[in-house]
Amino acid sequence: MSTYVIGIGSQRCGTTLLHALLDAAPGLAMHPVKELHYFDVQSGLRPLSLQRSRARSRLYRQLLRPHILLTGAGLLAARTNLRQARAEIVNYSYLSLFGGLADAEIMLGEVTPEYMLLPADGVRHMREVLGDAHIILLTRDPLQRVLSSLKLRLDAIAGYPGPTLPCDSEQHVSVFLEQNPGWIKRQQGFNNYQSAQENFQREFSNVLTLDYQQLIDERAGRKKLEQFLGVAFDEKRYHRALNRRHNAHHQPLQLSPETVEQIRTLFELD
Repeated sequence: MSTYVIGIGSQRCGTTLLHALLDAAPGLAMHPVKELHYFDVQSGLRPLSLQRSRARSRLYRQLLRPHILLTGAGLLAARTNLRQARAEIVNYSYLSLFGGLADAEIMLGEVTPEYMLLPADGVRHMREVLGDAHIILLTRDPLQRVLSSLKLRLDAIAGYPGPTLPCDSEQHVSVFLEQNPGWIKRQQGFNNYQSAQENFQREFSNVLTLDYQQLIDERAGRKKLEQFLGVAFDEKRYHRALNRRHNAHHQPLQLSPETVEQIRTLFELD
């Protein structure tokens, strides 16, 4: 049985970058669908309907570029998207999402930020399915993480048709926070690194907590990952992946000190 490497979050802490960096490791095959959302759907943290709609969207985009299906990674991604778009999650196993790779003597991996929100029984179920996997928990300064997540959400809203305010306006931020208490609660969960760490350390013997600033430091981040996984990265591939800095194009919100302080209070940040 293969050994698994699972990135469990948190959101806006470099999970896309982590996926790309791990994909540069020899003997480690990252699933081409970065976020499989298997265990969080099983635990009820994510609606099955959302997983299906996202899988359909990914599959549609693939069909617009059929040459991708000629690659092994593209074919595996298409099969996974088709399965998740059509099947009930109880009708397929996690290991089957990796196809024949699950029988190979290599490390397999994926990164799904929502896994860090799993309750204790959800983490226990993951342990039963995967065995003693290597778990990587990404962290970041809580305020900077919230501001980054808020900017990403507001950018998405601004991209929809209809009247919107500039996404970096004070009024837009205030209205969004007033109208989305569920989003606030979810983001508070993504800041609860200690609880996630304790839940996963209770079930897994290999848990690495890696701060965002360490991750983007080429020397420090690579050293920690190499020691944790017991592999030596290809320096050129690692460097290329790091310098692409996935999702780094989102500029920070331009907010007044007063609004930043209100956000700090709202999210109970010291």
